[in-house]
Amino acid sequence: MDRLLERDVVLKVLSVFLALFLWFQVTGEQNPETQRVISGIRVVYTNLDSGLILMEKKPETISVKVQGLRGQLAKLTKDDFTASVDLHGGNPGWGQFPMIVKVKPQDVQLTEYPTQASARLDVVTSRQMDIQVHLVGVLGDDFANKQPTVRPSQVVVSGPRGRLDLIAKITGDVDLTGAVAEIKRTVPVKAIDAQGLDMSDITIRPNSVEVTVSVVSLPPGKVVQVKGKVTGDPAPGYHFVAVTSDPVEVKLRGDSTKLAGIDAVSFQPFSIDGAKGIVSQDTELILPPGVVMAEPRTVRVTAVIEEDAAEKTISGIPMSVGGLAGGLSASLSPGTLSATIRGPQSQLAGVAAKDIAASVNAAGLKVGTYTLTPDVTVPNGFTVVAKDPAMVTLTIK
Repeated sequence: MDRLLERDVVLKVLSVFLALFLWFQVTGEQNPETQRVISGIRVVYTNLDSGLILMEKKPETISVKVQGLRGQLAKLTKDDFTASVDLHGGNPGWGQFPMIVKVKPQDVQLTEYPTQASARLDVVTSRQMDIQVHLVGVLGDDFANKQPTVRPSQVVVSGPRGRLDLIAKITGDVDLTGAVAEIKRTVPVKAIDAQGLDMSDITIRPNSVEVTVSVVSLPPGKVVQVKGKVTGDPAPGYHFVAVTSDPVEVKLRGDSTKLAGIDAVSFQPFSIDGAKGIVSQDTELILPPGVVMAEPRTVRVTAVIEEDAAEKTISGIPMSVGGLAGGLSASLSPGTLSATIRGPQSQLAGVAAKDIAASVNAAGLKVGTYTLTPDVTVPNGFTVVAKDPAMVTLTIK
C-alpha cells in the first residue's frame, strides 16, 4: 500500500512538471522572442553651461532596435524611450557629445541605438548699436521733414556672437503720410541683416524708441525744365550729338515773384573733353537768384558722342534672285553692282563685298523681261548712300 502511494506521488509530480513544460512550450510558440525598430524618439539636449547657447543639433530624433517577447514589443511606443545628450563642458562651435538611451519596460532589451550626437554651440554676448530710423510715406507737396530725433539713440542687442556679427542695422519705420506738423511716435525696432531680413532671434533692449520728426512748410514751388551745356571737345574722330538730363523737369522753390520769370534751370557745365560714346555723371543744378531749393538738387546728365562717319564705294557685289516660282530660271544684267555706304570711320575699312547682300524680288513674276530696283543690305551701323546701277534687268525663262 505504501509503495502504491509513493508511486502516485511520483506520478503526480511528473504530471505537474510535464504540464508546466507543455505550458511553456505552447506559450513560447504563441509569444516568441523577436526584434522591432522604434522610430521618432525625440532627443533632449540638456545641461548647457552658462554663457552658451545651442544653435544646431543633430539628430533631433532617433530610431532604435529592441528585443523581447512579441507581445511586449507590440505595446511599445516612442514615449517608452528617453534619449538625452549632456552638453556640459561644451565649447563654441561643433562638438560631439555622449547620448544615453533608455527604455522603460525592464524586460525589453536595447540592441542597436546611437551613442553620440553633434551640437553647435555659440557664446551669448551683447553690444550697443546705433538706431537708423527709416522714414516711409510721402508728405504733401508743400511740406518737408527734418532729420528725426531718436531717444535713446542706441540700444543693446544680445544673442549668439555669430548672429550679432550678421546685423547690418537696427531700424524702425516712421510713417510720415499726411503729416503737416511735428510728429512723435513710439517706434518698435528690429535687427536687419545685409539681405534685409528680420533677425527675430536677436534680443533688443529697449525694443522701442521715441522718434520725433519736425515737418516744415516749404516756399512756393514751380516746375521748370532742366537745360545745360557741355564743355570741351570729344576725342579726335568723334562729335557731340546731344545732352539730356534725368529728370527732365524739377521743382524750384523760392520767392514767387522771382519764380514767375523762370522757365528753365541749368546744370553745372558738363565736360565731354576727350570723351567717346555715351558718358554720364551726377551734376548739381545752378539755382537762379531768389530760388532757395530744387527738388531734386542733383540730376543725371548724359551726353551722346558719336564717331565721325565716312563714305566708301564697294564694287563687285554679287546679286541674287529671290521668290522665283518653281520650274523657272532667271538671269540678271548686270550680275553685280557697286554700293556707296556710310558709317563709322574706324569700321569702314573692314567692310567688303562679302559683307553686303544685293538681290531682286521675283515673287509673282512670270516668263518675261523686267526692270527692277535691287535691294541692298549692309551691316548694322551703316547706311546705303548710292547704288550703281540703280535699276537692273531681270530675264525669266
